[in-house]
Amino acid sequence: MEVKLGGLAITPLASGGFPEQSYQSAGDGVTEDRRTGGTLVKMVHFRKTVITISGAGLMGLGFDGLNFDEPLELLCTKPRYLIPLTLEGVIPGQIRPDVAPWALARIGNREVPTAITMTGNNFEITPKAGATSYKVGWMPRFMVSCEPPEEALRAGQFPYAWSFDAREV
Repeated sequence: MEVKLGGLAITPLASGGFPEQSYQSAGDGVTEDRRTGGTLVKMVHFRKTVITISGAGLMGLGFDGLNFDEPLELLCTKPRYLIPLTLEGVIPGQIRPDVAPWALARIGNREVPTAITMTGNNFEITPKAGATSYKVGWMPRFMVSCEPPEEALRAGQFPYAWSFDAREV
């Protein structure tokens, strides 16, 4: 499984293995303000994600043919997780279509796989005897806007270095 941008995979030769990935809140859809009495009020208009991906490899990415003026599909390999309070819930956002979500049951200090049934983004976890909590994981899919990756040629084991930030549209 590889990270893909606009349908093109970031190959192991371009990334020297798995590219580094991080998710952070874009922050531009949330504002805080104080009322007359000083009470802090948070106003959430929307929440979007900025995805940072970087790596180094034996060759360049080969993304020069992508149209960076239009939104691109980004399929990530860094999983996201949620711990539901019940055995049913909804996975927020979009799910990578080629990797099914999974569930883990916490029994003692271990997390063991347990069955999960999906209908769209809705899930239902099959209970496991002795489980005290559950965790649902999935690989995310984003529609993003980004600039062409910054690429550099350098001396060393992996001469091609690259990085890009993708903003969820």
